[in-house]
Amino acid sequence: MTPTTSPLMPAAPLPAKNRTPWLTAAVGGFIASLFVLHMFRAATFSLNPDEALHYQMAHQLSFKDAYASNNANAHPPLMIAIFHFWSKLGASEWFLRLVPLCAYCGFLWFAHGWLVRLLGPATALAGVAIAGLAPPLFNLAIEMRHYMLLLCWMMAALFAMEKAADARSWRWTAASMMALYLAILSDYSALWFAAGFGAYGLSLVLGRRLSAAGVAAWLIGQVGAAGLYVWLYCTQIVYLRNAEIAKEAREGWLRPYYCLPGDDRLAYLAENTRGLFRYFFASRSIAWAAGVLCAAGLIVLLRRVEWRARKDGFARLVALVAVSWLAAAAAALAGLYPYGGTRHSVFLVPFIATAMAIGLAALTRQRLLALSGLLIVLMTF
Repeated sequence: MTPTTSPLMPAAPLPAKNRTPWLTAAVGGFIASLFVLHMFRAATFSLNPDEALHYQMAHQLSFKDAYASNNANAHPPLMIAIFHFWSKLGASEWFLRLVPLCAYCGFLWFAHGWLVRLLGPATALAGVAIAGLAPPLFNLAIEMRHYMLLLCWMMAALFAMEKAADARSWRWTAASMMALYLAILSDYSALWFAAGFGAYGLSLVLGRRLSAAGVAAWLIGQVGAAGLYVWLYCTQIVYLRNAEIAKEAREGWLRPYYCLPGDDRLAYLAENTRGLFRYFFASRSIAWAAGVLCAAGLIVLLRRVEWRARKDGFARLVALVAVSWLAAAAAALAGLYPYGGTRHSVFLVPFIATAMAIGLAALTRQRLLALSGLLIVLMTF
């Protein structure tokens, strides 16, 4: 029996000739407009204390000194390494902030490429608009922090893996693994994404969507990711576990986002999940609306006949979101990592945007004009 047609997504990946080039151009124009806007913002604001600290760590006489200064920081070394070399070319605020700004634009572009292959153009448009205008990402776009690099490489890994499945190319699989490594080296919250991304890739392997060489590249990539974490643990994490900076964070400014002994775990998880949505939208009322849209998006996924027929597509999207979120929640409940309305959970923002985009696309039955109107209303508030 042939599955019925869904307004949510096509029954198979869209061929290149059937993709809407004008919509791709519109997304490119949207990202370019954001770039220009943020360039003005980047030249307006001085560095905040955290940014100044990152600049001080990076601006050393040698790369060895910059790397050593980062060992006392609670982040992997990639950003400090980039800024060590970038700061030799210029030290003005707007020039330094080009790095996170370019990563922000790359994040949006790769997110669009991933979503349009997996869910179709209307859902991709909604996802990029929601993520691009979300208050925390909008503000982080010009801050000298690790999070834009993390999000850029996360989306690059997902985009490349979808390309690998479409083209059955081991080179795209290898590119996906390289992007994963860069995400791991950007921020430690990438560990929870890496868990979900491993499940995402496994779904492609079990669904026989990768070539034999692609499967080999994926397996080698998993070993490489594990080795990278062993290296990070031995060179930095082991020294940070009992460091004063970690204790100050857990018991000080990050205390509401840590689950410590004696806390009610269920209450902590429920309250901090609500806090995550409030942080994402900077509004309690919009956060509730976003929660409803996310729930609607998940229901749509579970009810669509095509998704059940195309088991690999359904499984890999659900596996990615579920495993990443559950890994973050488990680490939070164990008191290992903060969770909730804090930038430390920003890696979950693309998944919230995706679920909302699915709900919006289904609500408007993929009518782009109606979808655009709803997005304008939502982002206005």
